[in-house]
Amino acid sequence: MLRSTIAMLGALGAVLLLMGCGEGAAPASASAASASDRRMAEDVLEMIGSVSFETSPPGHPSLAWPELALRIRAARSELRLIGPLPEPKAIGDALDERIGSDHLRSVAAARARALILRAEAGRLLAMGRPDDAAMELAHMLRLARTVSTWGAPGTAEAAADIINRVLEAMDQPANAPMTLALTSRGKSALLEAFGDLDDNDPAGRMRAMVESFARREEALRERAAGEDGPVVVRRVASRYAPGASLGTPESIERAVREANAFSRALADGWDRSSRSAITTRLRQRQAEEATGVLIVLLGEAPDACDADARLRKRIEAAGESLR
Repeated sequence: MLRSTIAMLGALGAVLLLMGCGEGAAPASASAASASDRRMAEDVLEMIGSVSFETSPPGHPSLAWPELALRIRAARSELRLIGPLPEPKAIGDALDERIGSDHLRSVAAARARALILRAEAGRLLAMGRPDDAAMELAHMLRLARTVSTWGAPGTAEAAADIINRVLEAMDQPANAPMTLALTSRGKSALLEAFGDLDDNDPAGRMRAMVESFARREEALRERAAGEDGPVVVRRVASRYAPGASLGTPESIERAVREANAFSRALADGWDRSSRSAITTRLRQRQAEEATGVLIVLLGEAPDACDADARLRKRIEAAGESLR
């Protein structure tokens, strides 16, 4: 039951057994898991998600620490039985969906695993085992690295969120941050895990921008090529840019070429001083360009680029604190 539920809801099923679901054989497919089992798994993750790490031991609105610690330990034990995170299939139509349903399932699995790992880190720190807690955070960073390779903006944001959770964990609890208690063993584990991230693109945001732009450009050109191409393009654009105007074949082509130029400029300036000027100009042009093509092709790119600069700065500061 546990592993079949994981296949459907990611690592939600990792905690089914501690809720008394038994140890019977798993169904052959995820669809065989009952709604009550799924709800049970969701409830357990909601419980862990309600944990506050501002103090050590961590706090919970309804559970005393001894019971909470037992549940976290059980969830982490079940997580060890799960195989590698499944890589999602490619997005079907790059213009119909920003992130595919398969990606959503894999992201849910990654987030659930990260939640359990974070909770276990808090439990271990409360037990006076800060280096072991750091190992759990290192697992989270390796998880983020895996998610960062999936090549979709939505998955890149999930990877960034996991990395940010690690950075927050290093500064908790507020009165005695974990990093102050680490020995060289724990510091080395975290430094190695941070080092395995791409220096210029730790969450895979740039990769996602480049790959998603290529998919979207190809799909948009195919739609624009027909006799009613401008009408089809406006129909697509209206989903992401309400009020998009009906363009001509020439204006659509100009917008596609402009988007292509911006994508190259973003990739080249991702970690350079020119980044801010590029993202500011892109936002301006997205607001001005009437057909909505710039938003269709590069909608989230400027925000992702600026957010990644902030993330890299935080990672650099965290590395310095560990040395």
